[in-house]
Amino acid sequence: MREWLSLPVVDNMNGEVIGMIPPRQWLVTNLGTIQNYDGGGGYVFVDSNGVLAQYSEATPWVELDEAVRWGFMDRGYSVTAMAV
Repeated sequence: MREWLSLPVVDNMNGEVIGMIPPRQWLVTNLGTIQNYDGGGGYVFVDSNGVLAQYSEATPWVELDEAVRWGFMDRGYSVTAMAV
């Protein structure tokens, strides 16, 4: 089960979850850029138009390119298991 203090990283090409990273201020997610988080699922995001949105129980995810940019993952990741 996913902890609140981790965000799934999604492969840009196939949409598979390939890892988990911690949330950080200014990290770009599918819900916008993280402005603040409380560690319990509460986030404040800003979108590309500068609109702030607050979510009490958000479940954002991060694309691989963003995780690589922040140094959390290597672009040459390898999948070690697959469920079918």
